[in-house]
Amino acid sequence: KALDLCSGPRIQGLILTNCGMDVTSVEINPFVVDLCKKNTAINSLDDETRVLEGSLYSPLRDDSCFSLVVVNPRLGPIPDGIRYPFVLDGGQWGLDKTLRILKGGDTHLEKNGKYC
Repeated sequence: KALDLCSGPRIQGLILTNCGMDVTSVEINPFVVDLCKKNTAINSLDDETRVLEGSLYSPLRDDSCFSLVVVNPRLGPIPDGIRYPFVLDGGQWGLDKTLRILKGGDTHLEKNGKYC
């Protein structure tokens, strides 16, 4: 099982599905979630994959575990007080989302699982 976080248009999730993995994709932007679903349908993979809307691990069940987590986190360093689109904001040093992703792995990554 693979988890595709910050999935964007879901390219990584579709590649993993075509390689035989059971993939769950998570995307926070509702417009991009719709694009993920369209890309899935265009590739005739509707029944084999899941696309969830939400922030990182929040839409997952607490007992969800994955052997692989692929992620394309937003790394843009945005100073405090600057208005910037939420999906591109990586926090003051650009690592806020990455640190949240790694912390969530304590719960959702299998013992010998990997991040990519």
